Amino acid sequence: LWRATLKSLDFLPLVNADYSGGIIVYDWYSTKGENQSIKISVRFLSNELKSSSVLVAGHKKICDDLGKCFVEKLNDKFTDEIKESVISTARLLKIEDSKKDTKK
Repeated sequence: LWRATLKSLDFLPLVNADYSGGIIVYDWYSTKGENQSIKISVRFLSNELKSSSVLVAGHKKICDDLGKCFVEKLNDKFTDEIKESVISTARLLKIEDSKKDTKK
């Protein structure tokens, strides 16, 4: 799950990764010219490849032209999509790892 998260969200700037604490925190990310950015954190609750093993929290920051910003929680649909992407990537990595093990 750890590797899958890093691979799935590799476009986000990493702020903190605490393997023993089971959390990865990404920094604010936006595309050029946009007045909004997102921030994601991922907490690992177990090593099992199921959606209840990963908790994704996300926030969106929106700034106006005067520089006044407000932050709101991302909707569950968005964070669920991230979670499913991580789980799918983890499954693919597990299949790749098992293929490598059988070749040895």
